[in-house]
Amino acid sequence: MNNNIRERKNAMNSQSPRQGHSLPRTTEDDKLKRSSRARSGGQRKTYFMVPLLTMMLVVLIFAGLEFFPRPTTSTSSLTQSQSQHEMAQTTRSKKKILGKPASDIDSNANNANANGNAKIGLSQHEKKVLRKPASADINSSNANANANGKTIRKLSENVDFHSNYDKIHCLVQNKDKSEICRPDILGEFLEEGAAALIHAPLKSIPLKRRIPGSLANNDTYIQEQRDISPSNGTATALVEYNPSLVALYENTEKGIVPALETELLDYITGRYIDDFLDEEADRVMYIRTQRSTNHHACGVNMRKIHKTIAEQCFVAISLLDKDLQAIPDAELVVNMDWYIINRHVRFDHQRYRSDYGAYNCQINDVALIAQRSTKTNSKKDQLFLLFSGESQSQMIPIDLRRTLHSADNGDGWNTKIKNAPLPASDLANEKALYGEGLQMRFLDNLIRSGKGGKVKTINKVLHQEAFLDWRKNYHILEATDGSTWFEISPLRDHETRPINFFHHKFETSADLNYFPNSTIYVASKRSGVKRRTYEGQTTHSWYRSEPRYSSLSLKNEDIQRGGIKFRGTACCADINFNGEQVKVGLTHTVTKERAYLHAFYAFQPFPPFKIVALSGYFCLGGMKSEDIGYDDHWMSQRVIDVESELAQMIVKGETYNCPKVTFASGINEMIDSRSNIIISYGVGDCYSRSIVVSKKKIEILLSGKMDKMSTQK
Repeated sequence: MNNNIRERKNAMNSQSPRQGHSLPRTTEDDKLKRSSRARSGGQRKTYFMVPLLTMMLVVLIFAGLEFFPRPTTSTSSLTQSQSQHEMAQTTRSKKKILGKPASDIDSNANNANANGNAKIGLSQHEKKVLRKPASADINSSNANANANGKTIRKLSENVDFHSNYDKIHCLVQNKDKSEICRPDILGEFLEEGAAALIHAPLKSIPLKRRIPGSLANNDTYIQEQRDISPSNGTATALVEYNPSLVALYENTEKGIVPALETELLDYITGRYIDDFLDEEADRVMYIRTQRSTNHHACGVNMRKIHKTIAEQCFVAISLLDKDLQAIPDAELVVNMDWYIINRHVRFDHQRYRSDYGAYNCQINDVALIAQRSTKTNSKKDQLFLLFSGESQSQMIPIDLRRTLHSADNGDGWNTKIKNAPLPASDLANEKALYGEGLQMRFLDNLIRSGKGGKVKTINKVLHQEAFLDWRKNYHILEATDGSTWFEISPLRDHETRPINFFHHKFETSADLNYFPNSTIYVASKRSGVKRRTYEGQTTHSWYRSEPRYSSLSLKNEDIQRGGIKFRGTACCADINFNGEQVKVGLTHTVTKERAYLHAFYAFQPFPPFKIVALSGYFCLGGMKSEDIGYDDHWMSQRVIDVESELAQMIVKGETYNCPKVTFASGINEMIDSRSNIIISYGVGDCYSRSIVVSKKKIEILLSGKMDKMSTQK
């Protein structure tokens, strides 16, 4: 990094907290220098304009003849689209020389043609002038969202809690609680007037692993793309769902301030690289994590099909802007089963099979969180990946870094993790890795050696240091004093225990010490299963476990066999409830019909985290034609089958106007909007949706009351 950049960053770090909407900007000197460079660059470009245009025209003519031959009449539309995609990928790879991004190579080529000699490399400043700004790519990627002037940010400005209250008179005019508030009515109240967005399928996954919109209603094709594939599974279709967000900034009374430590924030946004302009780094606002898998229910209910191949479960990570739109060339899709387990040991796929006849992923439900790992640092300086399999939950520290191009090394990456990044060469190994513009590395040596190098289950593979607890759907809480807590059960007993993220390095599994005051003991000598006893665990019993108004009531016989009422879902957001600052999370219950019902719960932000309120059950809606990104998702072309996971919900013989399966995987306060909450969720185990709702609506659903002001239409 050159001296100018160091001086600029030192100046930025010494500034006072950012005010209002402002994010780090360049100094006036930098602006003058950059403007001067741009003018001189423009003069050079003008001088060589005529020969350059002539040369480019000749190149385009020959490129068109070579790469875009006339298609034959027998080629199907699907094959044509796949061929064009692969052609584009080949062309892109040909433009890369010695790992340089295509934009730099193009600039070098133009420079060489103009000067009559080959200029091997440009200076950092010249690259900034000649390189196409990221804003051009981003604007084009958001063209559909902006076509009608619709963005999630613009629509969220009009989010209001003054909805059609005639539909919820079970709250307004139901003092005797004689009328039950239906889940779909509460869901409609929550979503009415909300800004909504459908997350587009990731562009880094090739078309051969996608379902085209033209075949959205072909159940036979969708089933084959899910269950029938070559032995390595590289033709199996993948879909993304269950999104969650990590906000890089937080709202304060003084304005927007970084939620992360400066160095971590610079790695994620790309500010540490001289080639990224400040405007490009400032554009990154969120990290989105999703599940990308062939284990989906976009067609016929996946539980009604005898699966013939193993599941493939990828972790899909993307950088998003303020409108929740993906930053171009900044996503990574990783098969964590492969990197953590299968490449190290001979996992016994045949012995470890589900009830449906095929191997289940050991790492499927995932969430990314940021935490403080240094006691002297008040900001979060480390990312952790929380994941669960069939029977338990684990967590490992990871690093994430934005790059201009794929690379195998971790040069200049100074963090507590010292392992090498996932190799860019693995991009050719499609069962393991897709993406561009992001590097990942993590604590890798988590494998315990098994007898004969062959193991049966994940709890016999990973070291116990990565273990959190049995089952899944757990939350990490941050108390008002800055301490962190592991939430085991939201209701009826609100159980939490202290969790430790502090350590000076993360090089071996011994560096993971989540529960330092716990004792491990063998619960079963035959199975080798180990249990723990914990110190400092708190429990607040809230036996009421019901809302302050009449809503759908579920008994134990109404929920899924072996299931738990009020399971963890997503947490947490801060709101003001009855004049008290509380944290709000989402819980869910699965009925015996496999319908997913959600509820908000509110609790005090300090131990023992006393529960103060619970909402009635509500259900979340599916995609609508007015949603941002609706036309960009192939599922918008599908007619919903009555037997699918997307069909209307039925509970205790009653039909409700909402999808049968939704899972609220994320809840965040919206950056630059202290009054709005982003709820992100998967629909039908098939696609991802986010809605922006008013905090006031959540407060109403928790209290069952609407003041005089809120009842005015």
